[in-house]
Amino acid sequence: MSRNDSGKYTVTAENSSGTKSAFVVVRVLDTPSAPVNLKVKEITNQSVTLVWEPPLLDGGSKIKNYIIEKRESTRKTYAAVVTNCHALSWKIEPLQEGCSYYFRVLAENAHGVGLPVGTADALKVSEVPQTPKNLSVTDQTKTSISLAWEKPEYDGGSRVMQYLLEVQLKGQEKWSGVNTFKTMEATVANLNPGEEYLFRVTAINDKGKSDPKVLAGPVMTKDLVFEPDARPAFSSYSVNVGKDMNIDIPIFGRPKPAVTWTKDGAPLKANFTNIIETEYAVTGLTENEQYEFRVIARNAAGVFSEPSDSSGSITATDELEPPRASMDPKYKDVIVVNAGEHLLLDADIYGKPIPDVAWLKEGKEMDKAVRIEVKTTQKRAAMTIKDVTKLDGGHYDLVLKNLGGTKVLPITVKVLDKPGPPTGPMKVTGVMSDRCIIAWSEPALDGGASISHYVLEKRETSRLSWTVVAPNIKGLYHKVTNLLTGNEYIFRVRAINKYGVGDYLESEPITARNPYKPPTAPGTPEASQITKESMVLSWTTPEQTGGADIEGYHLEKRDKDSVRWTKCNRQKLTDTHFKVTGLLTDHFYEFRVAAENEAGMGELSELSLFYRACDATTPPGPPHHPKVTDYSKSSAEVAPAVEPPIEKEWNMCTPPTGIQATKLTIADLKEGGEYQFRVCAINSEGVGEAANVHGTVVTSDRAEAPEIELDADLRKVVSVRTTVSLTWEKPAHDGGSKVMCYNVEFKPKTGDKWGTACTVKVPEATVPNLTPNEAYLFRVVAINEKGKSEPKDLGLPVVAKDVGIEPSANLLFNTYSVKAGSDLTLESGLVLWLTY
Repeated sequence: MSRNDSGKYTVTAENSSGTKSAFVVVRVLDTPSAPVNLKVKEITNQSVTLVWEPPLLDGGSKIKNYIIEKRESTRKTYAAVVTNCHALSWKIEPLQEGCSYYFRVLAENAHGVGLPVGTADALKVSEVPQTPKNLSVTDQTKTSISLAWEKPEYDGGSRVMQYLLEVQLKGQEKWSGVNTFKTMEATVANLNPGEEYLFRVTAINDKGKSDPKVLAGPVMTKDLVFEPDARPAFSSYSVNVGKDMNIDIPIFGRPKPAVTWTKDGAPLKANFTNIIETEYAVTGLTENEQYEFRVIARNAAGVFSEPSDSSGSITATDELEPPRASMDPKYKDVIVVNAGEHLLLDADIYGKPIPDVAWLKEGKEMDKAVRIEVKTTQKRAAMTIKDVTKLDGGHYDLVLKNLGGTKVLPITVKVLDKPGPPTGPMKVTGVMSDRCIIAWSEPALDGGASISHYVLEKRETSRLSWTVVAPNIKGLYHKVTNLLTGNEYIFRVRAINKYGVGDYLESEPITARNPYKPPTAPGTPEASQITKESMVLSWTTPEQTGGADIEGYHLEKRDKDSVRWTKCNRQKLTDTHFKVTGLLTDHFYEFRVAAENEAGMGELSELSLFYRACDATTPPGPPHHPKVTDYSKSSAEVAPAVEPPIEKEWNMCTPPTGIQATKLTIADLKEGGEYQFRVCAINSEGVGEAANVHGTVVTSDRAEAPEIELDADLRKVVSVRTTVSLTWEKPAHDGGSKVMCYNVEFKPKTGDKWGTACTVKVPEATVPNLTPNEAYLFRVVAINEKGKSEPKDLGLPVVAKDVGIEPSANLLFNTYSVKAGSDLTLESGLVLWLTY
């Protein structure tokens, strides 16, 4: 059975007197299923809060606690955050800001840890950024407004990807999105002249939007016009010969004034030396300013020509050059570094404008750490990792980006270090009382060298010290032996390479015990082939083997004149029959047998009848009271009524050697055929006289009401027409000798003399051939080797008549618990009676 077989089961009995139903609730004892509805309630830059609901199936046992585990997205194994959570939510902290994690939750009950439920995607530990700062208007016209702002003081642990700029017409409530921008400036065009507008800007990272920063007041769309104004810091400048002179004069005006420089009323020359070539690089220009150029020729006589035509307006901006880098050829191969050393990655960079530099590991931005130092200049990018460990090995990327494109340069680093812990969880299988099998997986980080072997250790949970189980395991599993039965153990394993010993992987506690139990009792032994010195005992196998194969049987005998039981077999007995020898002639013996499996010897069987050790001198007489107990259209069941034999041609239904039982079902009969039956007994002297079954039997299906034997707790006396059925309990004290049989005595209510109705070996009997509607008294006497007990009277007279009872169901329990993988048997004392 599995946890899915838990539920409510209903059994219904029905006959002509009515219908009766009863139910049982079955709980399968198993580990719980996975918790449901795992959700992320809150994420900050240092924590994640999870909420969930209990499992739908608790495994038949109350949930003790929950286990929360986390895993960095760059790793393969989970680590426990908390193992004893009793709530349905948990705040996981502290976490590394900017890192991505997977989380999962497992429920635990008395039978172990159940299935996990995890987050589908990696969660980045960050939050929304703070509000951008200093939103201001930098320019405006009658149809446009230019704005600028500063980045937030704190980005929430995740880089701000873009900014959302929104506009609102004064007097309205609705904000409209203008666009998103990656820079901290924007121009809003196509506005209505003379209208007043409000603006606000919002920072966005991968966790969402910040609170908006609203412009201090509305801005009207109109052209700003004021005269040009130049405000030099000084009116005169002095400079030494041969030195450069830099004059910086702020210019104001709206619209933006055109700026020209003259010297003594003439245009300012771009060159101050003679130029022979027909090209010249003009320096000292201001970025994004517009310039016009013209050329004047001069000959050797010092005569100047007329100026050339103007070049037209030219804006001083950088030309675009895609980024590129020059690296040492060693970076084309795997970079090998020992643990504890410093790792330097560097490159010369080129591009116009100067590229932005980023270092990635496994395709993601690297976490900030004290031991990681990144230096970037206009011509060089370098990263130094101090005291490297095995976690620093992997794939790195140097990313260069500018307006001309993106360049990615891959670098592979291998760190020589001791290995990481083996990959878990550890699997413990084949648990027995003295052994089990431990298995694990290879470490996710091998330390840059192959694993040479593993070391396995164990510890009893009641102790603190560890002992080595196996110091040199080459594979990924090991069979552990010499465990103490019933003790609880924890195992741990670590990997070893040529650089050192790795970290441990630890198992969950396990208890050393067998997964099965001793078998139930075999069938009651029966004797055959009886002689004065020996007899052959046979029995049936146990109904339940306890989960393990039967290894053998233990057969014992007791002389009727003795109180001691002795073994019959000296060697291991695997068959279900055994010839017992060395018996004393004319002595009576009884037998019992028990089965044994790996868990030990099971229950003893019921005691056999007493068998007399003697040789048969004559064939046996006819069997007593043969009768047909049941029949169908193709079979008849015969059991030991005395009638004169009828001489006809007879066919043998049993094997020639006969059978041990006193009941036989004869199959393969012709439907509608009329048959007679007889029974003979056989001993060593031959076949005895036949006893005929009274009347004939016509094979057809019998139609009758269902009948289930009435449990002794439900009734003491049941009368049907001419019979009365009685039950009783064994004596509280048997006098020191086993009760061999019971005498059931009866007499009519008006009579004086007690008569013996029958003698039985079990505490129940049916008294037949009573007079209908006559009242009778009954009593029972127990008999052992020393004689008869005092009689036990029924107390009230019983009238022999039919009794009508509605169906009833007597269930021992309403709720059943069964361990996963085991069978479940439900027994109901159902009683069906029909009145005639």
